[in-house]
Amino acid sequence: MSAEGPASLKVYESSGRLVRTLAQGRTRPGACTPVWDATDNQGRRVAAGVDFYSLGTGCDLLRRKVVLAEQQNGGRAGLGPALPGPSPGG
Repeated sequence: MSAEGPASLKVYESSGRLVRTLAQGRTRPGACTPVWDATDNQGRRVAAGVDFYSLGTGCDLLRRKVVLAEQQNGGRAGLGPALPGPSPGG
């Protein structure tokens, strides 16, 4: 974010059901690297598949698809675009 202000980061199922709220409240300027441990708001592991995340900042809302893939070792990896932020060195 380029300025301090309200922000929210949420993960939704493809059906539109809220899965997890990763961040909610005021944020400071700069980049952050959110981590989702593939659990819902109650701490239960979610199934592999296509989900969506939304990043809300003030009047702006960004929605993107994310794929939660099952790994061979039983772990999970979220695959998808990185959240916007300043480019390295800038």
